Amino acid sequence: MKSFFLLLVLFCSISGFSGEFNPLVTTPSKTKFAIMIASYNNEKWLEWNLNSALSQNYDPDYFHIYYLNDCSTDNTLQLAKEYVSQRGMDHMVTFVNNEVNLKPIGNYHNGVKVCNIPDDHVIVILDGDDALYGTNVLNYLNHIYRNSARKILLTYGQFREKNSGRIGFCAPYPAEIEKFARYREYHHIPSHLRTYYCWLFKKIKIEDLTYNGVYLPMAGDMGSMIPMVEMAKGHFHCVEHKVLYYYNDNNPLSEHFVNKELQQSVDRYVRSRESYDPLDIKEKRKLDRLKKLRSWVK
Repeated sequence: MKSFFLLLVLFCSISGFSGEFNPLVTTPSKTKFAIMIASYNNEKWLEWNLNSALSQNYDPDYFHIYYLNDCSTDNTLQLAKEYVSQRGMDHMVTFVNNEVNLKPIGNYHNGVKVCNIPDDHVIVILDGDDALYGTNVLNYLNHIYRNSARKILLTYGQFREKNSGRIGFCAPYPAEIEKFARYREYHHIPSHLRTYYCWLFKKIKIEDLTYNGVYLPMAGDMGSMIPMVEMAKGHFHCVEHKVLYYYNDNNPLSEHFVNKELQQSVDRYVRSRESYDPLDIKEKRKLDRLKKLRSWVK
């Protein structure tokens, strides 16, 4: 009987007979989230920022916060540690202190490696001067990742500016852009809130995250999101009408305030890079089922 069952599973795996694609070998009952906070000189914002992550009304066994201090020159790291300890939440936060400044995309890229984020976790990008919008952001994201008709590998949107109150510009790509995967030609990029499977992020080539031999000094969000959108063609979701993120539009350290010319130069560089091919979702589905089958046989 066991042999018959294994043969039946093998047939289903090869033929593609099954339900929704799953990029994981095993499927947890809930999405596992890794909230990654890249922070540099954020004394003024860190309590607001950390509180929004620590206050998520989501099973604490299914999310963890990684606070990535990018060689701040103020007391950001010490104050962040003190705040978390005062809340009695040390078990929920892992702190990383870079000895050199890596810039945001380098900070996230290094953080994934140093913290050994599992492939099956969904990374939630939270800049150190911003905040999640409300306490049910992870619940909302879990619903998208677990209940969408098509398998979702990545999400983006929507944000609200903290001071002006304006709603952000996140919207689905136009049909023509989507059909021919011409994402690099489109003027808008996938903006806050950005989330994606860790294994998808790891597929980005290091050359696409660097500029003149160092991590992208600006526009790192574009350098990472465009390749992932290309790979996840047909399997990403835009949150257009629900705000999930507070964007701090009044921080003098924001890229467009610091050096808009460099930001635009890196933008052009990223758009000039070679596009990624869409992932073969069906083939990956079969491979994952075969891996699961082999684990059962063992």
